[in-house]
Amino acid sequence: MVYRLRDRPDDGKVSEIVRALGVSGLVAGVLLARGVTGAEMAQGFLRPDLGGLEDPQRLPDIAKATERIRKAVESSEKVLVFGDYDVDGITATAIMVDYLRSLGLESSYFLPSRSNEGYGLTMKAIECMPLDGVGLIITVDCGTSSLDEVRLLKGMGIDTIVTDHHECGDALPEAVAVVNPHRADSGYGFRNLVGAGVSLKAVMAINEALGARMDLEWYVMLAAIGTLADYEALVGENRAIVRVGLEYANSKPRAEIDAIMEAGRTKYPLSAKKMSYHIIPRLNALGRIGDPNRAVEFLLSKEAATLREIAFLMDKANSERKAIEARQFAEAEAYVEGRGMGSDGIIMVVGEGWHNGVSGIVAKKVAAKYGRPCFVIAVNDSMGKASGRSVGEFDLFAAMRRFEGLFESYGGHMKAVGFTIREGGIPTLLERMRGVGFEGYGSCEEELTVDLEVSPDDVTLENAVGLKALEPSGNGSEEPVFILRRCEVAQSSLVGNGNHLLLRLYADGRIFRAIGFNMPECLRRCRQGSVIDVIFCLDVDDYGESDRALLRICGIP
Repeated sequence: MVYRLRDRPDDGKVSEIVRALGVSGLVAGVLLARGVTGAEMAQGFLRPDLGGLEDPQRLPDIAKATERIRKAVESSEKVLVFGDYDVDGITATAIMVDYLRSLGLESSYFLPSRSNEGYGLTMKAIECMPLDGVGLIITVDCGTSSLDEVRLLKGMGIDTIVTDHHECGDALPEAVAVVNPHRADSGYGFRNLVGAGVSLKAVMAINEALGARMDLEWYVMLAAIGTLADYEALVGENRAIVRVGLEYANSKPRAEIDAIMEAGRTKYPLSAKKMSYHIIPRLNALGRIGDPNRAVEFLLSKEAATLREIAFLMDKANSERKAIEARQFAEAEAYVEGRGMGSDGIIMVVGEGWHNGVSGIVAKKVAAKYGRPCFVIAVNDSMGKASGRSVGEFDLFAAMRRFEGLFESYGGHMKAVGFTIREGGIPTLLERMRGVGFEGYGSCEEELTVDLEVSPDDVTLENAVGLKALEPSGNGSEEPVFILRRCEVAQSSLVGNGNHLLLRLYADGRIFRAIGFNMPECLRRCRQGSVIDVIFCLDVDDYGESDRALLRICGIP
């Protein structure tokens, strides 16, 4: 494996941050290694709050949106909120609908089906919407590229307010307002909000003018869930929203969160990791293989019986999603191996009758296993719906655009893409894709960044607990990664049906427990008596009678 060790921080600066903030030397070292220059900057990173958020009135078109909603309130109009079927769209919808209802508006919502209407505000989605009596549609997490659809709604006498976070094209829809920080004329400084973040900031701005009793704490919790789910970088306002949202979730528990945690058999306190492993997959499951509108209903409900019922449905859908994913991943592996596709070029897997709701997950797993970019095409009713995932710095979107003439529609970015294609065009695409090299699109090689080289004395339970000061961890603010050199393997085995590597390591008179999830292939390098370097994240192992430090292995160079 390839890794890069960051420069060792200055000991004097480490001591300065330790004294000023009361954090451990390990925390201070990680901050400095990642570019923090002193105690003040460290304070801002470790303890961001809502007071540091940018003025929401700087969002483009927010004044126009506010006035149109004021008009809707004064004339008692019916309003429909249209969102996306993923967790970002679900939480963004819940924020907007709940707020509009607090203004006294009759507000309904509609999220399209992934398998039927597909992503975004489309003509097919408009056909399916309950539009009787609706005078205003507000989109969340979508709408910026729906020029024809917004024009159609305008012709039907329905106004549209777009709130979105996706990149803007050359033209904007003819909406009353397009509230999107990515607009070229935007005066909003932080452009990396997710859909739920834009929804949150929009209602904050609107509320300054209209003055309803806004449930800000709940909206921040929802925006935190949406931000983690959409895998946007946890920097700037995103970091503040997630940190404060988790703080609210743990200090002022909500019945909605309690119900999902009970269904997922997990306990407080909530962390970004727990949110990502237990809360988000269950909300997401209904968007992948069920009805995402039920997830919005769950987040808006005040009835305990409804919360229990839908939480059970979400947990059941998540289990079904896992089973479908496992089956299709096994079939994808067989497809790749049977055609010798794993060693060179872009991998393209075609599955007849596959569920397209898990194609992105399967593509990501295949790409990770073979170290190659991967497309998974689920073919149903003579139409293929594809999801692609990249590796390293390979620009999969740029590579895909070479074949745009074959697609019915396509979109995405460097790391994740999607397209639809008629079944008859798939053989041509497969043939042309074989000729695509990697030159000019970036390297496929994954490089692991190591924050600090540590000694055995650093690997303690106290330090494992202290590292929680760096949370929330996620994209752009990853868990700290360490390297411990010259460890002797005292014991090695495979656990979890042979999928996970379990080690007892000996270094400088101390014994450490280490686990490598989904790393069975490393067992042969870790025989008893072997001396290895270990790259790891430092965790708290709380499964025994008492807590202890645990090395969660990232790699063995």
